[in-house]
Order: sequence, then structure tokens, then C-alpha cells
Amino acid sequence: GFSGVGQQMLKKYWILGTIVFFCLIGFNGFAPLVAQEPLSTPVSPPLTAEELTYIQNNPVIRVHVEKEWPPYNFIENNTVKGFSNDYIQLIANKVGLKIEFVTGYTWHEFMKLLAEGKIDVVTNMVITEERQKFTLFSEKPLFRVVQALLLKRDHEQFSNLNQLKGKNLAVVRGYYFEEVLKKYYPDINLLLTNSTLDAIKQVEAEKADAALESHAVFNYYISQYLLTGLVSKPVMDESIFSNVAEQYLGIRKDRPILKSILDKGMIAISEKELTDLSQRWYLLAR
Repeated sequence: GFSGVGQQMLKKYWILGTIVFFCLIGFNGFAPLVAQEPLSTPVSPPLTAEELTYIQNNPVIRVHVEKEWPPYNFIENNTVKGFSNDYIQLIANKVGLKIEFVTGYTWHEFMKLLAEGKIDVVTNMVITEERQKFTLFSEKPLFRVVQALLLKRDHEQFSNLNQLKGKNLAVVRGYYFEEVLKKYYPDINLLLTNSTLDAIKQVEAEKADAALESHAVFNYYISQYLLTGLVSKPVMDESIFSNVAEQYLGIRKDRPILKSILDKGMIAISEKELTDLSQRWYLLAR
């Protein structure tokens, strides 16, 4: 057997060996479990000297936030939430920009602010001919939405826009629906509202026969507010008006270098980061 001194020495060597084991093996083995791809990885995309200088001189971008367009872009308990806002934060983290979220305006007012260069980015825009006059768009979309008609369950059911000729259709003022519908469906009576929630209320009050919006947005409201008397039906069989709309970053027209920076930030986002973000906002099955 070991003497008392020998036992103490053996104990010291055992403790030292344990520490060395964790230094050499433990940290390598366990650290990745702690850092399983965070919200934004620190790896930056390759930026040019000009782009880095721009970021240094313009470290903050002003980004629009909508009051009520869940699950994509909304405010809840005075907190900015939604897929679009998390996405632009991811992009900003990749390229080293900070974000100032701008709130308190309607969509129509945000379009004016973007055109006047008073905000830098709108995070969810459909490309239209009119908007291209004052907006640069990202090279790839942030996400795609399925458009739908909101109807009262016990009223006439519509499945496409042609059935709404002579009817009242609620749409948010300034949304691309307004531009497309006026051009291709002049026989539909447009009831312009300031928000999606206002459009829903018009259908509930029977002032509108239907409302047009994203299927996911309608379903969020139906679930959140238990609107059991309403139903959201995807728009089908429209040749001119696509039922699937791609949403892009809209960047102020006089900032092509900012567009280039944000495009690189989008490319740097991994598939896992994007999947995690989509699942967080229930846009993908978990």
C-alpha cells in the first residue's frame, strides 16, 4: 500500500491529470455543444475597401417596422418582432452594421419615407414597376408568401379575384395589391385601409366582401384573436396576379453600395440559420 504522503501525491497527480484531460479533450469535445451555430456566426462576407469605408462612415441603417404584420413584421409589448426583423438583424450582424428600427408609420407613409431617403431599408417589399422608380431591390428574396382571401364563413365564398368583380375588396393602402388590382382588375371596388387589422375589421363588419393579404398573416390573426367566423382561402388560378409573392429588401435608390453590402450579408447567412429563423416564426414545421 501507499504511505500517507504517497496517497497525497497520488491524489494531486489524479487531480492534475483530470484538469489536463479536460483541457486537451473536454473543451474540444464540449464547446461545440454550447456554440451550436448561434443566431449569427461571426464570420463576415468579403467586403471591398469601399464598402468597409461606407460602413465605417454610416454604421447605422434606418429600417422600417410595421405595427401589425405578424408573423413577419410587427410590434408586441413595445418590442420589435417577426421574421423580417430578425432576418435584417442577421444580415446586419454579418456585415457589421447596426440597426435603428423606425416605427409609427403606415405602409403608405413608409413608401414615402423610403422615396425621400428618410429611411434606408424596407424589409418586405414586392417588386413593382412603380416601386422601382425609388427603390433598389436585393438580389434574392427574403421569403415568399401565399396570398389569400379573407371571407366570412357564412357568406358567399370566393376562390379567385375574377369572382370579386363588382364586390368590395379590402386591401392595405400602398401594398402592391393596390397597384396590380387597379391595373388588371378595375371592376373590383377597392376599400383601402391603413393596416391588415383594419382590413379584417372591414370584413367582420360586412363593409367588405373580402380582404386580400398573406395567408400566414390572416391565419395568425384568426388564431390569435379566435376569429372563428372568418376563413382564409389561398388565391387560386390567377395568371396575372400570382398567388405566391416574393418579398425582397427594398433599399433607398441613392445607396447602391448599401445594396451591395446587404446582398453580401444575405449570401453569408447559412441554411441552418435560415431554417432556425423560419421555425422560430412557425413558417416551417418543427
